[in-house]
Amino acid sequence: MIQQRIKCSKCNVVLDVQNSQNHRELLVRCPKCSTRLRVKFDIDDEEPHTMILSTKQNEGSTGWIEFRGERYNLNVGHNVIGRASSSSSANVSIRTTDKTMSRNHALVEVIRLKRGRVKIVLSNSKKPQDNPTFLNDEKLDDLDKIVLEDGDCIRMGSTIINYFNH
Repeated sequence: MIQQRIKCSKCNVVLDVQNSQNHRELLVRCPKCSTRLRVKFDIDDEEPHTMILSTKQNEGSTGWIEFRGERYNLNVGHNVIGRASSSSSANVSIRTTDKTMSRNHALVEVIRLKRGRVKIVLSNSKKPQDNPTFLNDEKLDDLDKIVLEDGDCIRMGSTIINYFNH
């Protein structure tokens, strides 16, 4: 059985989600605010891991993304990246006027593996045909999960951000 700890993007309640049937993805409701939350499990990993989402905003920061010189820290767990807006549920809100960047555009998962190693994985947060995400000029497909490397270039709409981990 795989267990994953997540934090509700709306009310910040921490939940432990159990995956007893090895599903790649589960939908759960937050017991406090009833927000539907999508929990993805990387069941093909060779090395089992536990994903931990910090209840403190900057605890567990492992790498960052930059847009026009502004740094946005990535925390252990789910980092939904999107255009800053009052109606966005993204926890990494990029200050841009680019309307081709969705308010919840891409997902960066920071996963702590055994022995202190970390894996940073980029995937689409939305259906890519609506507003695609590109990594180093390659379009991500719907089910793509790609491990990020230092200096990678991510394009969402016409907004370009870079990932750094040093």
